[in-house]
Amino acid sequence: MAKPYAMDLGERAMARLAAGEGSSRVAAALSIAVSSVIKWAARARRLGSVTPGRMGGHRPFAISGEHRLFVLRQIEESPSEIFLVRLQPSGWSHISKQEIRTKVNEGKGAHTLRSVLPMRQLPVLHPDHLLDMALRYANQWPLVPVVSRADLRKLEGVISEHDILNRYRAFDEEGGD
Repeated sequence: MAKPYAMDLGERAMARLAAGEGSSRVAAALSIAVSSVIKWAARARRLGSVTPGRMGGHRPFAISGEHRLFVLRQIEESPSEIFLVRLQPSGWSHISKQEIRTKVNEGKGAHTLRSVLPMRQLPVLHPDHLLDMALRYANQWPLVPVVSRADLRKLEGVISEHDILNRYRAFDEEGGD
């Protein structure tokens, strides 16, 4: 993995740019890539500094402390028994209130939700799918996410067996075929 340049190198590059030198000339003088000079300049304009961000990637959010209490309170107050969870980078799963309570009581409240979720990826539907397709999933999955075709992470809605059966009943009452 690449390591960042020395902290003062970016500042020296910015000083030379401010004095009127071009990116190519600054890069050559400091023996660095032109792309580094350009990226530092953009970062300095955007953030006011060339200080690099954290290295090591994204650390998933863990539910702990005050936020843990807030989440547990929200879960208890919700009428839903099952919650939809978006998996990274894409995909959907679900977890029940009871599973969350069990994980917290086992001392796993400080873990990320993904790390304690059972591995079960839900099938997805798109808004243009027929209700018949939703019915195929309804007896196997408590919830089925309805997502955008353009972005599978964008949730358009959620459908359950109860929703599907209610729609069929309404269709029958309307005199549909």
